[in-house]
Amino acid sequence: MKKLTTILVALLLVATCAFSLASCQALDTVEVINGAIEKTAKLNEYEAKMDMSVEMTMSNVTMSVPVIVDLKVKNATTENPTMWMKMSTEIMEEKMEVELYVEGDYAYIVTDGEGYKMNASDIEAEYDYEDDLKEMIKKLPADLIKDIELNKSEDGSYKVTLNLSEETFNELYSDMIEEMSEIALSGVEGEAGVGNGSVSVTVKDEYVTNYDLSYDMSMELYGMVADATVTASIEFVNPGKTVTITPPEGYESFESMDW
Repeated sequence: MKKLTTILVALLLVATCAFSLASCQALDTVEVINGAIEKTAKLNEYEAKMDMSVEMTMSNVTMSVPVIVDLKVKNATTENPTMWMKMSTEIMEEKMEVELYVEGDYAYIVTDGEGYKMNASDIEAEYDYEDDLKEMIKKLPADLIKDIELNKSEDGSYKVTLNLSEETFNELYSDMIEEMSEIALSGVEGEAGVGNGSVSVTVKDEYVTNYDLSYDMSMELYGMVADATVTASIEFVNPGKTVTITPPEGYESFESMDW
């Protein structure tokens, strides 16, 4: 009996030590954050909300261009994903809302209460927010986050925030910067410089739930200097779960048109 008790106590000590080591072991920040970014980027179906804005000031006049996108994608890793999107924006107090559904080779678009059918390739460049999202969700430089200590929030999530140099920010998010610069310049020839770039990533259950970017731009337009602040926030809704897409009502009978 004494020998059995000794064995049980020894096993209990081993188990206690193992549990203590596991609970006290520091998380690998690179593995947690970049692993979640990589896993989220490979989702075959997902729902995301994108909130982007460009706020520009020139000659003491400030103008803001917001773009809000609700996005649902299925079969994202295939050559022919199915996508539903609703985009809203406001420019110079003029509001615009567009609903888009892409299935196979065709796109179905609803704007101003009217529905149209067209080849998906015709509107790919203008409304490919799925591609825009992938351009934003970049893994963070390992050398910049490896020493950051992760602390679990009450909801079980982990968050990392970085201020990036102009060179690093340009290198990571060049595609997004180019696109947002085009929005700010609105077709006017000019150059935009970037500074004060920051990124914040929130991870929960091995997926990214929020990916936020912000930076400042300085541009020269018509011989005057314009300063702008760009923000882009992405929220993944229940990543890893099944996504349901509902096409626009009556989409199969939409009138065909050339874009």
